Amino acid sequence: MKVHIHFQTPARVGAPWPATGACICPPLGRDAGDWPRRRELRLASRIVLIDPSLGRSGGHHAVVAANYAKLLKPTGRPVVFAGNIQAFAADHTVIPAFGYVVEDVFRVTLYGARWLADRRLVQLARAMRPPAALRRAFARGRALPATQAPLDPAQCAELVRSFGAAAALRRLDTQLSLGEADDLVLLAADPALLAALADRAERWLAAHAPRLHVVFMYPEARVLGASTEEGFFSIYRSLLNAARPPRFYAESGLHAADLSARLGADVAELPTPVRIAALPPAAGPWTIGVLGAARADKGFEKLPRIVAAARDLDPGLAFRIQGPPSEAGLDAPARRLRRLPGVTLLAPDLSDEAYEAELARAHVVLLPYDRESFARRGSGVLADALIAGRPAVVTRGTALEDALGAGLLADTPEEFADAIVRIKARNVEFADAAQAGAGRALERLRASPLVGALSLDTH
Repeated sequence: MKVHIHFQTPARVGAPWPATGACICPPLGRDAGDWPRRRELRLASRIVLIDPSLGRSGGHHAVVAANYAKLLKPTGRPVVFAGNIQAFAADHTVIPAFGYVVEDVFRVTLYGARWLADRRLVQLARAMRPPAALRRAFARGRALPATQAPLDPAQCAELVRSFGAAAALRRLDTQLSLGEADDLVLLAADPALLAALADRAERWLAAHAPRLHVVFMYPEARVLGASTEEGFFSIYRSLLNAARPPRFYAESGLHAADLSARLGADVAELPTPVRIAALPPAAGPWTIGVLGAARADKGFEKLPRIVAAARDLDPGLAFRIQGPPSEAGLDAPARRLRRLPGVTLLAPDLSDEAYEAELARAHVVLLPYDRESFARRGSGVLADALIAGRPAVVTRGTALEDALGAGLLADTPEEFADAIVRIKARNVEFADAAQAGAGRALERLRASPLVGALSLDTH
C-alpha cells in the first residue's frame, strides 16, 4: 500500500534547512499550517523513531517506518520520525514515511559507500576495517592497512565526532522540545549516534530525559573492525550506568544473545516490521521468487547453478529473480541466468507495487545467503515471506534458519534445487503451513517488546 505524506517547506517549518539535510513535518490535517495541532504534538507524550538512513538509503527503511506508525497506533501516542532526505531534496513525495528529518547523520555500515570516498575520513577508514567493497570504493587504488592498534573509547568517539550526529540530536531537541514523557527509538543504531548520546549523557540519559530505546540491526562484525570493536562496546556499556539507561533490542534472537553477553544487560528480540499484512495463497504457474537487492553476500553468484540443477529435476520450474545493479560486480552470473530457460531477470529496483506483485506470484521464496555474512543478521525478504504466508528455502547455519517458519534448509546448489522440488511436490502442505505461520508472525509483531514498552499502559 502506498503511503502519501505531506512534506512542509522550510518557510512553513519556520526555520531554514540545514546545509546537509532537510526538515519534514508530519501531516497535520488539511491545513499544513495547523499550528494548534503542532503544539499538541509538542505537548503530548510522543514516540520519536530515529533512522539516519530513512530517505538516504534504499532497502526497507521507508516501508519499516510506515509500518511502525501503524503498529504503534494502538498506543494512542503521536509518532514522529527522524531521518535524512538530502538525496531526495528535489522531490519531497518519494519517501513513504513521516516526521522530522534532521541533519546528515552518516552511518558506519554498508550504506557508507558514498562518504567513505571522502578524503577527510581516511583515519576512520583505516581504523574501522570496512568490507572489501567499501575498501575498494574508498581506496581508489590506495592500499589500506588490514589492522591497526586497538583504539580506546575516547579515540573511537573522536573518530565519529565529525559525522554530525551531535548536531542532529541538537536539532531534534530544538524541533520537538523533548521531555521525560517522550520515548526515542534508535532504529539500526550506529556508533556515531550512540557515541554522541554518551557524550551528552547529562541531557539524553539523565533522570528527566526522554526514555531511550536502542535497536541493533546489523551484527557488529559488519560495522566495527578489530581495532574499534572493544572501544565502541565500552561506550555502549557506559550508557547502562546512566540515571535513565536505555533499553536494548536486536533483530534476531542470536544477535540479541550475543549482545546481551557483551553488554551485560538484557537485550530483547525485536522482529523488524517489513510487512504487516498477509497475502492470499499464490496462484498461476508454480514460481520461485528471488527478491531483494542482488548482492554477492545474498548468494547471487550461486543462482545459475541452483537454477540449472532445479530445472534438471523439474524442467517446468519458473524463476523470477531481481537483477543486480551495474555497480554490483555481478554481470557474469547475470549473463548466465539470462541464457537459462525458465528464468525472468527483473529490474534491480522494483517499485513497491512491482515488489508486492512478485511476492504475491511466488509459491516459494529462495534465499541462498552467505553463511558468514548472515550468521547473526536477519533478512527483510524473509520477514516479508513469513508474514506474506510464503514458504522459503534458506541457508543452513544462518540466523535465517532460526527465524524460518514453513520451508526447508539447504547449503549447496544441489541441496537448494532438491528443496525447491520437494516443496513443489508437497505444495498444499507447505502453503497451508506458511499461511498459518503468517498469522503467528503478525501476532509477534503486534505483541513485540517495543510496542509493549511504548504503550500508554506501561509508559
